[in-house]
Amino acid sequence: QGILFSCSRPSVLPNPLLPRPLSVGRHTINPPRHQPGMVVEVTVTTGHEADGCYTERAHALVRALTGTHSQFVPREGQSLVKMFEASEAEAILVVSASGTLLRMRQGVEHKLHGGMGVLRARALSKGSCDNLVDACGLRMGDTFIDATAGQLQDAIVAAHAVGTEGRVIAIEASPLLWAVSSGRPAVTGDALTDSLLPRIHVQLGEHTDVLRQMPANSADVVYFDPMFRNAAKSAAGFDVLRGLAFPGALSNEALVEARRVARRSVVVMDQRGGHELERLGMGVVYEGQRKRFGALCANNERKSIPDD
Repeated sequence: QGILFSCSRPSVLPNPLLPRPLSVGRHTINPPRHQPGMVVEVTVTTGHEADGCYTERAHALVRALTGTHSQFVPREGQSLVKMFEASEAEAILVVSASGTLLRMRQGVEHKLHGGMGVLRARALSKGSCDNLVDACGLRMGDTFIDATAGQLQDAIVAAHAVGTEGRVIAIEASPLLWAVSSGRPAVTGDALTDSLLPRIHVQLGEHTDVLRQMPANSADVVYFDPMFRNAAKSAAGFDVLRGLAFPGALSNEALVEARRVARRSVVVMDQRGGHELERLGMGVVYEGQRKRFGALCANNERKSIPDD
C-alpha cells in the first residue's frame, strides 16, 4: 500500500531549532515540564580513560539533569558496583569514548546503538522500502522531526532518507534517555551508523513545549511514535526505555503545535490492533504488517485509505 496524502511545499528549509538555554556538544537542552520516570538520585561519572572532554560533558549533564538530584563523582578506578554501594544513586551515567551508558541500580543497562534502525537504513540503501519512510513520504532534503526520540531508531532511518542535505531533529522528554541518545560514541565501528548519527540533533524537552517554540512551517514532517498503551513482549532493554519514557498519552495540543510546525504532514504511528488513531480522530493512511500510521496534512485535511 502506498501513502495517499501529499501536500507539496517549497524545499527551502528555515532553521527550526530553538534558542539554546544550555548545550551539551551539539545537542539542545530545554528541560521538560513533566519529569518522566521515577529516578531521582543520579550519579554522573566517566569511563576509566583519562580525557578532559568526557569530564566536561559529564559536568554539563549534571547541569542539564533538572528534576533530579545529580552529582558528578570522579571515577578514580572504581567499579560501578562500588559506586552504587558508596551512594544512594538509583542510576549512574557513564560518559566515555563509547558514548553515554545508563546503568540502573538493578544492573540493567541502556546505551545508544543502531539496532533495527541501522538494519532498516541498510535495507533502504539496497533499494528496499520502509514503513516509516513511505508513511511520512520522506524525500531527500526534508527536515524531519521525531517528536518521540527513544532509541533514535526511527531518527536513524529518517536521517538516511533525507540525506546529507536534510535535517533530523529528535525530541526526548526523559532527561536520562536524552543523556544517552545525545551522547553518541565517537566511533561505533559501523560506517553507516557513523555517517547517520551526526545528522541527528537531539533536543531535550516535552514535545509540546519544544514544538510550541518552533517557527511555523519550519519542518516538512513531524512524527510521533508514542509508547504503546498496552505492554507487549519486548527485550529487557526496551523495558528500561518504557520505564523512563514520558508516560503521558499523545495530546491534541501536541498535534495542534505539530500541525503548525509541519509544512507537509503530521504522522502518528500506532500498533496493529491499537486504538490511538481512533482516540485522536485520525484515519489510517498507511498500514504495515505490525504497524499502522495516521496523518494530518498541514492544511488540516485528513485523508485515509479507503476500504477495499
